[in-house]
Amino acid sequence: MVNEENVKNNDEYKIKRCDKCGIEEDLPFTCNYCLKKFCPDHRLPEIHDCTEIWFVKNKIMKTNYNDTKKNNTERNKERIAVNNIQSIIKNNETIQLIIAWITLSIVFSISHLMVPIKITLTSIILIGIIAGTSFIFHELAHKFTAKYFLYQAQFELWAWGVIASLAISIISGGNLIFAALGSVNIMKRGTNHTSNTFEKEIGIISAAGPITNMAVALILFILGNVNSGLIDFYNVGIMINIYLAAFNLIPLLMLDGYKIMKWNKIMWASITLPTWIIAINIFL
Repeated sequence: MVNEENVKNNDEYKIKRCDKCGIEEDLPFTCNYCLKKFCPDHRLPEIHDCTEIWFVKNKIMKTNYNDTKKNNTERNKERIAVNNIQSIIKNNETIQLIIAWITLSIVFSISHLMVPIKITLTSIILIGIIAGTSFIFHELAHKFTAKYFLYQAQFELWAWGVIASLAISIISGGNLIFAALGSVNIMKRGTNHTSNTFEKEIGIISAAGPITNMAVALILFILGNVNSGLIDFYNVGIMINIYLAAFNLIPLLMLDGYKIMKWNKIMWASITLPTWIIAINIFL
């Protein structure tokens, strides 16, 4: 026997009504914010004028704002850190030269690593030292020659040159080396940039780099004949210096050859042709 009073007092059997319109509902919806019961028509917080939704929304908005503020602060810190690094590199000639040195060391080492010959870590480091030193001699020759003509001179690294150098060397298997990683920027107040004197000085400054590389190659050649025990070291140095000289004498706008030719075509030919002939005999 079922006791009617017990059934009426049992919450399970109580009549459920919508807290908004009062309609009876067997399976009412429970609001996630105010926890009241509602019919399908009034189940949404906006429809039944939920008294708690503003608090929840405000909490969510505050959380989102704090997250956004935190993310923006972190991004700003990262941006500032990157800008500081870029500023340090841009304003420090030594760091730029070191980056260029390391890049050329990798590039010329790749040229040997791609060839199916036995090579040791020591020889890779040796190649890197020779390549980097040869490049720095080239750039310092530009700088000191410019200073001789009373120009302000500073080496500037080209980021795109570094990327292009690494990419071309890897893609070509070390058979092609792009050695234009930067340039020595020169400036002198009161200079007439259209004068013949200016073009001559720029031509001489430009020629100083390749001539230095050829001079280093000649010294290494002489040393190789005197001390054959380090012949491999000398040969690598000769090849790298001749390559740098031959490459930079190409008469393209950003290279030394263009500035030398613009000043004096005969002088360009007298420096370039012997260098290219030697380079062809070595590399082809």
